[in-house]
Amino acid sequence: MVYAQTPKTILIIIDGIPSDLIETVSTPSIDAVAGESGYTRSWVGGERGGESESPTVSAVGYNHLITGTWSNKHNVYNNRIDEPNYDYWDLFRIAKTHDASLHTAIFSTWTDNRTKLIGDGLPAAGQNSTTPLMASNMIPISSHTIWKVITFGK
Repeated sequence: MVYAQTPKTILIIIDGIPSDLIETVSTPSIDAVAGESGYTRSWVGGERGGESESPTVSAVGYNHLITGTWSNKHNVYNNRIDEPNYDYWDLFRIAKTHDASLHTAIFSTWTDNRTKLIGDGLPAAGQNSTTPLMASNMIPISSHTIWKVITFGK
C-alpha cells in the first residue's frame, strides 16, 4: 500500500450503532482502518447529576467530541442547535488557525453538522469553511447512520 507523504487525520463518527455490535460483526473496511491506525470507543454522556450530564442525542455528543467541552460551555443541548457558543473552538478552527494551508472536509447526511455545529463560514465561528463531501463518495451503512469524516492535511 502506498501512503501520502503528508500525514492525514481522519475521525469517523458512527452514530446509532452500539460499539459492542460493531465489534462482533464483520466490518472489513472499519477493521482495515482500525488495524492501520487504531480504534477506540468514545463516551460523551457526561457525569450523571453533574454539570457535564448530557442527553444522548446526536448534536450534543458531536459537539462534545469536536470542541472537547460539555454542553454547559458549547451550549448545544438538543438537535435543534439553537444558540451554539463558538467561543469554544472546534477541531476545524484549531487546525485552520494553526496552519491556514490545511484542508478540512466533512461528510454528514445532516447539513446542520456543518452549518450550525461548526458554524461553517460564520464570523462568530472564525469564518472557517470546510469542504462538504458528497454522499456519492461514501458507502452508506443504513439510512439511520451518520458518517462524519474529518481530514486535516495538505
